[in-house]
Amino acid sequence: MIEYEDALAEGYISEDALRFENPSFDNSIVAVDYDGRLRYDYDLMVEELMKQDDMGGEEAIDFISYNTLRIRWHSRSGSISRSGLRSYYNQI
Repeated sequence: MIEYEDALAEGYISEDALRFENPSFDNSIVAVDYDGRLRYDYDLMVEELMKQDDMGGEEAIDFISYNTLRIRWHSRSGSISRSGLRSYYNQI
């Protein structure tokens, strides 16, 4: 796996790509689009919040819906996709 900074330095990632940093969702990056924008997996983002910030499933989903998805629609970001239903839905 290539580190974010190395991928940026090599030109794989656009300098304009939106990177979520607070909280970090680096472990939820699953691909880079053809134009260098990052692609995130929504389910992995929820899981990261649950682990890193000790949130429950519903709290993590609410946080991402309010603080992350809203930013994504008003920015230059790549995409956030769903890989399938994960176990955190059982915790809601």
